[in-house]
Amino acid sequence: MMLPASRTICAVPNVEHDAHGRRKGRCGCGQVELLERVVQGDCTAHQKLRIGTGRGAGAGRALRLNTTLTSLDLYHKDLGEGGGRSLAGKLRLNTTLTSLDLCDNGTGEGGGRALAETLRLDTTLTSLDHHRNGLGEGGGRALAEALLLNTTLASLNLHYNLLGEGGGRALAAALRLNTTVASIDLREHGLRVEIQSALGEVWGDRAGSLVL
Repeated sequence: MMLPASRTICAVPNVEHDAHGRRKGRCGCGQVELLERVVQGDCTAHQKLRIGTGRGAGAGRALRLNTTLTSLDLYHKDLGEGGGRSLAGKLRLNTTLTSLDLCDNGTGEGGGRALAETLRLDTTLTSLDHHRNGLGEGGGRALAEALLLNTTLASLNLHYNLLGEGGGRALAAALRLNTTVASIDLREHGLRVEIQSALGEVWGDRAGSLVL
């Protein structure tokens, strides 16, 4: 039995939940192999899928094979910087994924820069949850530079990434030219009032939402 051409994979761990009610935890080995089977249309594998922590490289290999997957949830999988870099590299070859949740994976500045490089030329992804990944100012600047070229990303969650003053200013400058982003979450970055004001001024009365 094959899965429909357009489908979502929610790569949930076992049954532990965090304080917000979202699932988290670690899973055993062999789960990445299941993901690789899923993207090739194996419905049985899809029913068993769990992604273990620290498995970004395997998830990246799976995306390289994918021709139908449109949405992937990798929330709280502890991919780390290496896994984030690997995933970003494989996404350059993927032409179907439109929604990606990387929330709480500790990808750091290095993983953030790698994904930003991918976003510069990406023409498919429309929604990215990059919440709580420790991107830092360098990661924020890199994403801002990517937004100057990207024309498809409409929703971007950067909540709690400590982008700092430099990252905040860079994003304000990028959003002045980027008119595709319709929703962006920039809470908990310690941005000074003047930077928040600059972001608000740039956003103006455009449709969508800017959350500071």
